[in-house]
Amino acid sequence: MNILIALPAYNEKKDIGYIISQIKKYDLDVLVVDDGSTDGTQRQLTEIDNIKTIIHKDNLGYGHTIIDAFKYGISNGYDCI
Repeated sequence: MNILIALPAYNEKKDIGYIISQIKKYDLDVLVVDDGSTDGTQRQLTEIDNIKTIIHKDNLGYGHTIIDAFKYGISNGYDCI
C-alpha cells in the first residue's frame, strides 16, 4: 500500500524537524504543505531530505492546505493520505 503522510504547516519552524524525523522512522512518504509561514519554516523544509513540499506564498487557510495535499496524493497514485 502506497501511503502519504500529509502535514499542514504554518509557522512551525520550532517543531517541524522533530515531527518529520519521527514520521520517517516508519519509512513513509511525507508531504508538508506550508501555508505562507513567516517564521522560517519554508527555509527549514529545504534542509530536510526526502520530503515533498507544497509552498503557499500567502496564508490560504487550513482547508486549502488539506485540499492541496489530497490533490497531490491522488495525482501521484497514493492509496492512503
